[in-house]
Amino acid sequence: MNFGDVYKVGKQAHNRTGLRLMLDGFNAETRKYASAGAIQLIDRKDNVAASWPFAKLLDHWKTKHAHAAFVPSQASTEGERRYRFGRGILLGEGAEFSRFLHAVNEGKIYYDPGIKLEGISTGKPKTKARSQFRVKSMDLPALYETTRIVDACKEARGRS
Repeated sequence: MNFGDVYKVGKQAHNRTGLRLMLDGFNAETRKYASAGAIQLIDRKDNVAASWPFAKLLDHWKTKHAHAAFVPSQASTEGERRYRFGRGILLGEGAEFSRFLHAVNEGKIYYDPGIKLEGISTGKPKTKARSQFRVKSMDLPALYETTRIVDACKEARGRS
């Protein structure tokens, strides 16, 4: 049984789970939010199935995203897993929490759970879960007051 899929604010309830994502306590016009607000997964009867309070998200957002660097990468899955990294690094500053909520409201940030139950027919089913919000790389600038791309190779040469 797999609950994974993409949930975006403003979209209809998911056909398999019956859940929809909503922002409770956020005014999109003013970009103001209530401290008691939350991002919620709601069922068809408006019951809250899951909730992420703004207060907890804000703490996480401030520590993880105040100054961020995004390094492009590729993974090769042929044979032994290998990685390679790009030199154009996106730097973001000015991560106001209201920008995060606005991006959620616009569907630029979406909930992408990886929750599944394996071995349902056995006597000992196992739950595998990861719960995360995602953003496409092209939408990253919406999260920051300023962004710029730096060439990691030039920056490294300039310091030696």
